[in-house]
Amino acid sequence: MSNKLLQYLLSNNPDDVLSKKGIKVRRFFNPLFRKVMMLSTSGKLIVKQKADIPDDKRIIYACTHGFRDDIIFSMKTIDKHVYLLYGSLLDFYESSHGYGLWANGVIIVDRKDKDSRKASINKMKRAIELGADIIMFPEGTWNKNQNMAVQKLYPGIYDVAKDTNALIAPVATVLNGDKCYSMMGDAFDITDLSIESYLEILKLQIKK
Repeated sequence: MSNKLLQYLLSNNPDDVLSKKGIKVRRFFNPLFRKVMMLSTSGKLIVKQKADIPDDKRIIYACTHGFRDDIIFSMKTIDKHVYLLYGSLLDFYESSHGYGLWANGVIIVDRKDKDSRKASINKMKRAIELGADIIMFPEGTWNKNQNMAVQKLYPGIYDVAKDTNALIAPVATVLNGDKCYSMMGDAFDITDLSIESYLEILKLQIKK
């Protein structure tokens, strides 16, 4: 495995991979990071809708996942520092992308490992406790179905928001040629919602 310096991110202990100082440093440099990351794609971003997101709440951004650069375009749409939940271990550890994502702030999850999946929930909760916002792709894989706006969603985002009182804001991206169109829906509180109600609200906002 390459990128050996980043193997500590595989630890299931949140305190091994997250710190308040680390979050603050990454937030400080993030405006520059966002400009640099946009240079890695030749596509043009067109934001069609962007809701006002409250500044006094921690936010979990729930994004659609349909093409390689949707992470970059989603981050640019959000346009502020967010910690990324990332599950492509081969890409992270066998390419230079790993160091770029580490510089932004990343939580690694091995989707094939039950303990790693469970630990990623605790890591996201810890990141929020330390003052970070989260970006994740709850479909867990690329959605290549033209007839489905959203695939079946993993419930982890619901569990994290429920336990931390974070709001959830949906973000959708669609690639058309060299243009990416994005939309961000209103952030909503799921504290008093069942998981079924949460899924319905999320899907309706993404379909707007």
